[in-house]
Amino acid sequence: MTPRGLGSKMANELVGIQGIITKMDIVKYYLEKSVHYCEKTKAHEVKEYPDNMNPEKDFEPSKTRFIKTHDDNNNPLSFEYGLSSFRNIQHVVIQ
Repeated sequence: MTPRGLGSKMANELVGIQGIITKMDIVKYYLEKSVHYCEKTKAHEVKEYPDNMNPEKDFEPSKTRFIKTHDDNNNPLSFEYGLSSFRNIQHVVIQ
């Protein structure tokens, strides 16, 4: 398929296209779920972030993408990189 054949009905579908890449961004990491650990309470906290690109999931604009640094009792939290989940995002322009 050529880039001209792409349409909105193909969103969230895997398609193969042929073309020349004219511009490519670096790979960025999209935070899907963060896990935090509180040393004082010895407890883990999990925060999931909504995906506004997926029409199958409900998007709540009130939820922010800021990483928590303190819990509800103002205890410091450490970010657990290995337990958190990320998704790779890369934008390309095809001619």
